[in-house]
Amino acid sequence: MLGSALKQGTWLKMTDGTSKTAAKPHPIQPLEKVDGVLRFKSNAIVELLTSMCDMDKLALEHDFSLDDWTQLAQLVGYSVSGAAGMNFVDKDTIRAAVEMHKRGATEADARIFSLKESLKEARSVAKRARELLEEIGDD
Repeated sequence: MLGSALKQGTWLKMTDGTSKTAAKPHPIQPLEKVDGVLRFKSNAIVELLTSMCDMDKLALEHDFSLDDWTQLAQLVGYSVSGAAGMNFVDKDTIRAAVEMHKRGATEADARIFSLKESLKEARSVAKRARELLEEIGDD
């Protein structure tokens, strides 16, 4: 079901927290080692274009989707660790890219793996929150 949703189309989370309908997520750039650092394969044209504009101003003046910002971070060749630390980059996409690189998974399988991992993490956080609430309620 999730795999078909990724292929047929899903939603884009906007940086302001709203959502928009989209055809499907941008493709994940392959990863490569550059001087011992795992990076997204950059696109020279995109690197040149981004060097000619003020990225902060761009972010402030336009409401691009989280998917668009994530794709841009990939196309300019961010390191995996650097991209993962940015608040405008989708962490599930980063995890999927690593899964594709390490295990040779297809993009769809890697995205499903990443979303399942995020679900496990969310369930763990919810379980801990319930435990803390029960502790508070016992007092």
